[in-house]
Amino acid sequence: MSATVAIITRTKDRPLLLARAARSVASQTHANYRWVVVNDGGDEVAARSILEDCEVDPDRIQFLSSPTSSGMEAASNKGIRSSSSDYILIHDDDDTVHPEFLEATVAFLESASGQTYGGVATKVEYISEEIRGDEIIVHERRPFLDWVHSFDFAEMLAQNMITSNSFLYRRSMFDRIGGYNEDLPVLGDWFFNIEFLLHADIKILPRVLSFYHHRDRGKRSQGESNANSVIGGLDKHRENAARCRNAMVRKYRHESGIAAAVVSGYFAHVQRHPDELGGSAEGHTRGDYESVARDRTELDRLWVLSHLLANQPSSAWFRGSKQEPINPDASLVDLARLARDRQVLVPPPLGFDEDRYLKENADVAAEVSRGGFQSGFEHYALNGHLEGRDRPIR
Repeated sequence: MSATVAIITRTKDRPLLLARAARSVASQTHANYRWVVVNDGGDEVAARSILEDCEVDPDRIQFLSSPTSSGMEAASNKGIRSSSSDYILIHDDDDTVHPEFLEATVAFLESASGQTYGGVATKVEYISEEIRGDEIIVHERRPFLDWVHSFDFAEMLAQNMITSNSFLYRRSMFDRIGGYNEDLPVLGDWFFNIEFLLHADIKILPRVLSFYHHRDRGKRSQGESNANSVIGGLDKHRENAARCRNAMVRKYRHESGIAAAVVSGYFAHVQRHPDELGGSAEGHTRGDYESVARDRTELDRLWVLSHLLANQPSSAWFRGSKQEPINPDASLVDLARLARDRQVLVPPPLGFDEDRYLKENADVAAEVSRGGFQSGFEHYALNGHLEGRDRPIR
């Protein structure tokens, strides 16, 4: 059955949440939809039972099931490609939308002013909750990313500003991008949203029509299957944020402006969330200290990479040159050497105390004075961090 909207729901062993998602779908005042439920390696019998008992018209339900999990992004692609529609909405089993969500978003995209947009998102409400037995307990409701009034490419590079269930977009955009990146276990939606903005704009409606549910209370009672991918896998999100950026740089590494912008987005994120660098190492255990050091080395590596990319010739130049494009996975040392060879000026990054480094390392200060190094930071990137010299923090 063809429909105006394909609603894609990914689920795995969360019958309580899937039943709530079914009520959300059934409540829509715009009824021309196809609900595609992708059971990604969960209990098929339990999922089918929920769908058979829900209030959604059975003729509008398409159920896809796999005995093994292929991951969130692959499940999205599978559901979308198995359906036919003008528009697409990813409505995960743990989120809900207002009954007028489809009516309002479809109306905008089909209006005269909506023709220039590839998609539309709504304001979002964050719902703090926990699961106790067979009951969902709501603790708090508050605006989510209420400061966002438009979607700017540079801002999207710093952090994902769109929840999947708040975003209705044209199927033609999915086809143009080629789907969600299945190599990313999480944050595939962020990668998709960044690519989306390379091709089209996204309008934001000033109404709260989407509800972002988080099991962030009573964590012991949640169980692994009921945890949010964000709350339950924070370390995985941090790790894959770097993977996401690196994958984007690799894909667009011949396009210097895009690649440099992707890396620069990391620094905007760090400025907003400095705690993610671990703060001061004082009072930490050895393991904590090593973790903080790794984070700061990655910060320095990306800083050098961003300056190399910003000074890299255009893709047209590369087609007639033997010079290799920059490897976004190269080490801090290799990138610093490349910057030195190409005479790319790399100033000290945010948080690096240049004056203190030179004061504490007289031999380096002498070499900088003689022109042997551009700065104390260049020495640190090439040699200092390998020699165990302290990275002074401002």
